[in-house]
Amino acid sequence: LLMAVLPNTLQAQNNEQPDPAPNNDGAQLITIHTNSIKLDLMFQLVSAHTGYRFIINDQVATQLESSVKIIAANGLTFPRDAAFNVLQALLKQRDQPLILMPFGDDTPTSVRFYEVVQVANAIQSMRDEDVIILDDIADFQDVGAGYVTLVAKLKHMRPTDMQNALRAFSTTQTSLRGVQPVGQNMILIADYASNVRRIGKMISLLDSAGSAPRLDVVHVRHMDAVELATAVEELITERVALIGQLDGNAGPQRLSSDAEAVSITIAPNSHSLIIQGLDAGIERVRALVERLDVKIPGIETTRGRIHRYKVKNVLASELQATLTALVGQNLEFRTTDGQLPGPGEEPVPTLPIGSSSFSDFPPVIEFDDNTQQLLIIAKPSDYVELLRVIEALDVRRPQAMIEAAILEVRKDNDFTFGAEVAFIEGSGSGTRVNGGTVFGFSDIVDEAGVPINTGGGEPVGRSPIFGTGGILTFNSGGPFDIPLLLRFLQSQSDVNVLSVPRVMANDNEQAVIAIETDVATLSSNSDGGVVGQNFDYETDGITLTVTPQISDDNYVTLEIDLD
Repeated sequence: LLMAVLPNTLQAQNNEQPDPAPNNDGAQLITIHTNSIKLDLMFQLVSAHTGYRFIINDQVATQLESSVKIIAANGLTFPRDAAFNVLQALLKQRDQPLILMPFGDDTPTSVRFYEVVQVANAIQSMRDEDVIILDDIADFQDVGAGYVTLVAKLKHMRPTDMQNALRAFSTTQTSLRGVQPVGQNMILIADYASNVRRIGKMISLLDSAGSAPRLDVVHVRHMDAVELATAVEELITERVALIGQLDGNAGPQRLSSDAEAVSITIAPNSHSLIIQGLDAGIERVRALVERLDVKIPGIETTRGRIHRYKVKNVLASELQATLTALVGQNLEFRTTDGQLPGPGEEPVPTLPIGSSSFSDFPPVIEFDDNTQQLLIIAKPSDYVELLRVIEALDVRRPQAMIEAAILEVRKDNDFTFGAEVAFIEGSGSGTRVNGGTVFGFSDIVDEAGVPINTGGGEPVGRSPIFGTGGILTFNSGGPFDIPLLLRFLQSQSDVNVLSVPRVMANDNEQAVIAIETDVATLSSNSDGGVVGQNFDYETDGITLTVTPQISDDNYVTLEIDLD
């Protein structure tokens, strides 16, 4: 606010309006020659020179009876067009600031009215046409002293975050509200135009696109790319931990630093590092690579350095054999027409070209069974080529759980019916003829317990000895004249489960299930009439060999060999 004072009291104190005087540009100027001016007098002055009319209620009218001091050496002079803004500035310098709000609709022939209200009630007095909506807050160019309601669209920042950030910089009469309708972010500001301009500049600075992460590639010239990436990541992690300790917090902290946003991977087809992060973080990685990626003296005339690779999923010995066979190939393959092999077309070797894809010193590959590690002596460029093959081969293979049931099955449903017939000729104590069948069905014995028809004598009236089956005896004539023996047998047995083994098999790899037992055997031999016996054990059982083949869609085909 520019306020002016003149030591002497002039026409304004006598309720006389100062006459406007033209300046050098022809514009009319108003000069107030007083050190104090009442607000009601200022309203009359502005109304006389602008033609505006003011609506003042009784409550506000009592506040206009006070005066405002003006300090200026030669009086307060301002253009006639600025009288309205000067009045707005004077109303602002109060314990309860007042504001001039447009009242009613303006037309070319109408008289323009302004309502004098307290700033706290200014929002309720706003007209629809006085609300400014901008896609870009930088387009707000109001340089007046009036009260403004502005709706600005945010492009990047959330409304609530913007509202919280601006709250500390707003005045008591500033109204801020962040809104988020569907698909839009907006901030509402109601304040003097000068404050809105100030807040708008801060919004323009805050509502900007942050530094988005980007990708960059750094070529490694001398050092192993894998080891270099590991070393750089360790340095960054240690740096974060150190910053956390300096902040008084032990351990790594989540910082807003650039280094935290950096990630490093190895380029699959070149000896390079792929870096993703912010600009400052990428530059930090570049600086570290430049310092660490130095040439090792004598590396070009030797086989290179020793590299260690921990095998995770396959046997180190098998992987070493595959890689050694690969390194030993010195031929490039292409078809006879010089094109890549087509479907079903076998590659045809051309003449040896004298060198392989590796350097003049082929890598040396060994393995350690105890630690499942590969030890590779190779130059960095050769090691990168080998590493691509190793990572493609050292993958977890699909597995299949195979469960088998080893069963002993006896399914008998036999019915046996037989007859044994025996007879004795005549009677008395003389010589008689006897005979009978010997099919193995009869358990009839004589008094001495000897089966009939074995030369042991004649049968007597004894009950037969019952065997495992049912026995029925018929007599024809006298006792045991024609003993008829009927025996019938029916037996049935089911399944005996010997074992239910399980085995986990890798894709295209044999798995063996063996169910075995040791059986005692007795053998005898004769030498010169001397009989000798030997006792030994023989292995008896079932061996099941299965090989699963698992497709990409988890379809399993089993190859089974039973021995």
